[in-house]
Amino acid sequence: MTRLRKVLLAFSLLFVFLLTGISNVVPPAHADYTPFDPAVLGKEIDDFLGAGATGYLVWQYSGSRSAPFGNDQYSFFQDVDPGPAICAMLKTKAGQYPDKFVGVNMWDAGLHVGELPSHFSWLKNNCGVKVVRVFAKVGDASLMAGVLGAAQGAGIQVIIAIGDYSNGGGGVPQGAGIDWYQSGYQGEYKSFAKSILSATGGNSALYGYELANEPHCGGNLAALPAYKAWGQDIGSMLKSGSPRVGYGQMASQDATRCDSPRTPEKDFTQTNSASAISITSAHYYTADEKASAMAALAQSKAIENLFILVKLVSLEDYREEQVPLPRCIFFPELMIKKHRHLKSKWQQTIRSLAGHNSHSDR
Repeated sequence: MTRLRKVLLAFSLLFVFLLTGISNVVPPAHADYTPFDPAVLGKEIDDFLGAGATGYLVWQYSGSRSAPFGNDQYSFFQDVDPGPAICAMLKTKAGQYPDKFVGVNMWDAGLHVGELPSHFSWLKNNCGVKVVRVFAKVGDASLMAGVLGAAQGAGIQVIIAIGDYSNGGGGVPQGAGIDWYQSGYQGEYKSFAKSILSATGGNSALYGYELANEPHCGGNLAALPAYKAWGQDIGSMLKSGSPRVGYGQMASQDATRCDSPRTPEKDFTQTNSASAISITSAHYYTADEKASAMAALAQSKAIENLFILVKLVSLEDYREEQVPLPRCIFFPELMIKKHRHLKSKWQQTIRSLAGHNSHSDR
């Protein structure tokens, strides 16, 4: 065999291997889905709910960014292992903690209102989901009302995050700073928040509001007074639509400030002590971020005027329900969200090199 033929044969064999091998590892339609051990998930839910969190939400993407929703169905790939086992674990934990909730994050649900009834029913009946978190920036006020309509039919509740600090949207510029917290929010953002409030306030399927997805001060502690004042202003307005209002903080990194629970100043305690704030939250990926979330939970429990009603159990870094609270009894709540998505080594490397200080919740 000539050298050229040997080279061609080698390349041919490699090509066949790649076609057969890779296709058997990750089905193309599910390439963005990251399976995880249901037992590990159950242990993490136990860690937080057992420590006093009111709810635990699991992040679930709607699909690949090039083909959103179509390849995921917001059902943990009910026809692909370990999807059914994950749902079974969530349902087990929902039954184990009847006064708590487990749920999922469906950030772009507003784009798929017509498909939500079947997905909500699947999540409620097969996964024990009682609460779903969505982003108001995806769509408009009428679409958020549509999301709540679908939730009513399935018997679940919805947390609406109005703006999006991490990615920008809903009237919040990505990485908003002190000037925005001082006065910039009074324009587009506040108008948008009012429209969401008008369309959704008082709805029985509304679990509560978050001012934004993962808002913080970008490392500038001097912005804390303005940040807290923003929370008080918008929170007071939103409380006319729901007694459960929170910032939507990730509370998992010391460098972000204003949401950081492990700093000497205890930023998390300071900002969540605002009287208009009744929900706290924490988002985590890593073991260190989980430790920070636990610190946030401890501080949340220590703030007497921070409470949440436990309505229908669901999940993600949140807690509460719409049943009346016993008089003179407060229930500090922390909703814990565990993001589950595909993070390749190169993505992690880029994040570390860039010093990325927030999660890209999309």
